[in-house]
Amino acid sequence: MVLTLSQVQAWSTEHLIEAATYWSKTADQWEDVFLQMRNQSHTLVWEGAGGDALRQRTGADLAIVSTKADELRQASKIARDGAGTIGIAQRRVLHAVEDTHNAGFTVGEDFSVTDIRTSRSSAEQAARQAQAQALATDIRQRAVEPLPPPAPGRLPPLTPGEMATPRLPAPPPQPPIRGGADLAPAEPPPVVRTPMEPPARLGGPIAGGPVPPESIPHPVQPPHSHHGPPVLGKDEIPDLGEFNPG
Repeated sequence: MVLTLSQVQAWSTEHLIEAATYWSKTADQWEDVFLQMRNQSHTLVWEGAGGDALRQRTGADLAIVSTKADELRQASKIARDGAGTIGIAQRRVLHAVEDTHNAGFTVGEDFSVTDIRTSRSSAEQAARQAQAQALATDIRQRAVEPLPPPAPGRLPPLTPGEMATPRLPAPPPQPPIRGGADLAPAEPPPVVRTPMEPPARLGGPIAGGPVPPESIPHPVQPPHSHHGPPVLGKDEIPDLGEFNPG
């Protein structure tokens, strides 16, 4: 890519400086928080498997976060170094352009140099023309001089989400921690209700439901005044054994 004078003048490294400052600050915050958690876990009076698991986990998390924080500090250093390198290259070009202006020449967008003074002789004009060509060559070389790229693998591939918080592995299974809630009596098991059975056929209206006709007793009629055996057509109680002869 061929640069122009305006592009070189507009070079800015502010975004690199801001990123470097943010990464350094974030790295310090990470370590401060997890260091505080680790220290609190060791000062906490907690014996048993629960306390041991807590101290082991906070120590492991601090080691992981410290590694991530070092990567952020490394990225911050690379950003600051890059900003410094770009700034030096920019100043070299702009200083050459300023020297060219002071010598009585103008510099175009394509870094071409033009003499703005009037020569008093052809020899002076030729000398000025040669000087203009030399100045233009020097400016172009400074403008297109490649910047040293960062060493491979130095800048950690961090996304915005990873810069916001470090990734920690899932904790291994730990024995349950017994507390007051675990000592409370357990709730009774839920009552499983079975479908209601139909009411038994008890042979009367009290049981509810249908009643077979054979279960209802016949009404007992008092015997007639003849005090003899029942008479068909008059005494309708043939099912009572006490009135059936034999």
